[in-house]
Amino acid sequence: MFTFDINQNVIHEPTSTRARVVGLHKNRSGSHQIEIEYKTTTGEIQTNWVAEQELSLALSE
Repeated sequence: MFTFDINQNVIHEPTSTRARVVGLHKNRSGSHQIEIEYKTTTGEIQTNWVAEQELSLALSE
């Protein structure tokens, strides 16, 4: 589960350090997918898509 740090505009993932938003896609249904890029604890750079609903859930917790 990704959590969004609204003060620093970054998303944190449990196995990584910091992440940044690199893309946004709007589906035909109107929902959004947010693309993030982050470096894992092993130093590998990865990208992942987070659903708007997941981000909303993380912000509400």
